[in-house]
Amino acid sequence: MSTNNIFERFADEQGWNDASQRDVLERYIDNQRDDSALVEYLQQAAADEGVEAEGQDLAEIAEEMGWEDSSVVIHLLGYIQNQESDDVFEDFLSEQAEFENSPSM
Repeated sequence: MSTNNIFERFADEQGWNDASQRDVLERYIDNQRDDSALVEYLQQAAADEGVEAEGQDLAEIAEEMGWEDSSVVIHLLGYIQNQESDDVFEDFLSEQAEFENSPSM
């Protein structure tokens, strides 16, 4: 199953909107602890759109590019897909869904 299909399945099951989808993807990428690779990927995505983005983090690049949450989600999924770690990604999403569905104390 592709990264996009895995994510769409969880997003649908959990009822995640664009903002919550972005939040989950950012948490996943934060766990990878390789911010420079993400910034390079996003700068290349901006360059592909004809803009040279010089931001130092996701928020700066997204703001400079005018990307809404839905656009950021697409770019983050592309980044994750390039990492070729669908099993790890699916495990992370399962943990997030379990946490969200657990009863509060």
